Amino acid sequence: MTTLGDDADFTSVHVTTTPNTNHATAFDVPKPPPPPGVYALREDARKLANRVDTFDDAADSDDALNALHDLGYLAVERALDEQSVQTCLDELAVMARGEQDLAKKFLERVGEVREAVSEGRIQVSDGGDHEALQFEAFAETKAETEADALKDLANVRKLQGFVRHSPTLAALAYRRDVLELVAKAIGGGVRADDLQIHQSLALLKPPAPSGAEQGGREKPFHQDLAYFSIEPHTKIIGAWFALDDTDEKNGCMHFIPRGHQRGIWRHESIRDWQIDDADVLEASDGDGGPCVSVPLRRGGAVMFNGLSPHGTPPNVSASSTRRAVQFHYHAGARRITDEERFEIFGGAARGGGEIN
Repeated sequence: MTTLGDDADFTSVHVTTTPNTNHATAFDVPKPPPPPGVYALREDARKLANRVDTFDDAADSDDALNALHDLGYLAVERALDEQSVQTCLDELAVMARGEQDLAKKFLERVGEVREAVSEGRIQVSDGGDHEALQFEAFAETKAETEADALKDLANVRKLQGFVRHSPTLAALAYRRDVLELVAKAIGGGVRADDLQIHQSLALLKPPAPSGAEQGGREKPFHQDLAYFSIEPHTKIIGAWFALDDTDEKNGCMHFIPRGHQRGIWRHESIRDWQIDDADVLEASDGDGGPCVSVPLRRGGAVMFNGLSPHGTPPNVSASSTRRAVQFHYHAGARRITDEERFEIFGGAARGGGEIN
């Protein structure tokens, strides 16, 4: 098991910003529930669990790395100790509330990004690491009646682009044991020192509010490279850290085994920019559902290929949070335009009609 700061080698880029207080708080938009069967598990799901104890165990195991290449994912049972998990959660709360100078800079930058988006100068859909803070849809009503509602991390859906502002979270992203495993997973002679972080993201599915059927919403099945405006065959590895115990009820990760071997899947604007639900259901092995769930204990992690189709169901628990932080790594990538990415991943390129 590892500690947050062990062998941490990170660079904190201090972005010079101008204070911006003239921007609206961003809330998510309510989405319908997923169709039945999309998150149904395969009969052989347990056999495809692909788990190791620590990052070092994974890096030293040809079987684990071969399974990662074959299945597209690898679970690490003991990635972080309890102190490191709590440190991450505390720092995310600091970032969301802007309680320290670097956190204030982060929130100022969030405002600048929103302003640039509204003026058409940038698109947050281009898959970069633009700073973002978004609250759950249900928090909008709470904010109208509770003055401090938006200071509570339980109302936050997403934080993005924080590694440039938080040395604490950057220390996790640049852990040496994580980088060593990612480098081996990418292969081709890539070294840990060659790696770049393409994205830092926290998705914090809160439990269902009182009287509601669900809390943090679903993230439908997708391939992460469909969100990144980089050459789609770039070897990219995601590292997803569970900051709570995660299971099927509160929204743990689900994968379509070997789905990355199919290459690019068609994505459309449905509940999100996602793989069509019909295509997910067609991935069923004929003897059960289409996917494998990867429940994790608090402090566990899952590594996965950037083309591995994955999704998380909504949190339908009334009390269980499902907070997680993730990073994406590559060893260099050629940028493409948003238009090229939509043509590659979108329905128009696969006979599915125009992009919504």
